[in-house]
Amino acid sequence: MIQIIPSILVSSEEQFLEQIQAIKPVCSFVQIDIADGIFCSGKTWIDPDAVKEKMDIDFELHMMVANPLEEIERWNNIGRMKRIIFHYESVADIASAVEDMQSYGRDVCVCLNPDTPIHVLEPVIGHIESVQFMSVYPGKQGQSFLLSTLDKIREFHAQYPHIPISDDGAVNTDTIHQLIEAGATRLGPGSAIWQHGDPAENYKFLVALMEEHEKYFK
Repeated sequence: MIQIIPSILVSSEEQFLEQIQAIKPVCSFVQIDIADGIFCSGKTWIDPDAVKEKMDIDFELHMMVANPLEEIERWNNIGRMKRIIFHYESVADIASAVEDMQSYGRDVCVCLNPDTPIHVLEPVIGHIESVQFMSVYPGKQGQSFLLSTLDKIREFHAQYPHIPISDDGAVNTDTIHQLIEAGATRLGPGSAIWQHGDPAENYKFLVALMEEHEKYFK
C-alpha cells in the first residue's frame, strides 16, 4: 500500500497549528520534521509539550538533529507518535542506536542522506521497520529533486523488497510516479502541499495521482 504523508517543517507554533488544521480534514497521518540547525543548516520550531496538547492526528517524527537519542526522550509520552525516524549520519553506532530507539515501543525507521550508500544499513536490516531516503539535502523545503535517489531506491527495493521505503524531499506531481516505479511506498511531500493553493486540495490531488498509478501499473 502506497501512502502520501505530508511533511510538516515549520518556523513557529502558529504555522504548525495552521498546517495541522488545514490538512486534518483529509489526512490522518503526517510527518513532523524537526531540525536543530546543527545536524543540518535549517532550524525549525518545535515544542513537544505543545504538540502533545494540540495534536489530534497521528504522526511520525523525523529528527534531523545532532543527538536523536537525547531528543527522542522529550517525545516519549506523546501517544500520537507512531514512528521514529532518525538519520544514520547522526549516530556513532547504528546498531546500538536502533536498539535504543526500539525501547520506546514505536516503529523505527532509519533515514539516509543523499550521499550515504545503502550498504551502511546491513547491520540493522533485520531490526528496522522501514527506511527513508532523502531526495534533497535535509533541513529546507523547496529544493530540487536529486535523481540519484531513484537509483538508490531501486537498488534497496531489489535487495529488500519486504521493507517499506519512504522518500522525503521534492515529492510532487513531477516526481511521484518515478518514486513509485522505483519502489517507494511512503511519499512525503512538503512544498507540494503547503506552498501554493489549498493544502487539503493539494493533498487530494497527489493521492489521486498515486491511485492512478496503482490502477495502471500494478
